[in-house]
Amino acid sequence: MMENLIIAKARQEALQRKVEERRLRLQEEANRKLAAFGALTADEQEQRLLYANVLEYEQDHDWPKQWRASIKKNPDSSLVLDLVSYLLRWRWWSMWTA
Repeated sequence: MMENLIIAKARQEALQRKVEERRLRLQEEANRKLAAFGALTADEQEQRLLYANVLEYEQDHDWPKQWRASIKKNPDSSLVLDLVSYLLRWRWWSMWTA
């Protein structure tokens, strides 16, 4: 019984380390993408945090990758309108079901 608790705690710590490493890697990628010279303003810091969160979301979900590939393959304005419509419907639905 005690061995199982030790193993579970070790797994939990390993998972926490992995999550933290991933968060740091995404933050570094956001910093590279949005590199600025000099001191960062509050808006720039918020923009980097938001970009890192978007990167994390895209890694966790497949649909943004699929939409991006479709838009690159056929950059037709109707496809972009479909994406915006999809996002607004999802947002509207999530507001009413929360």
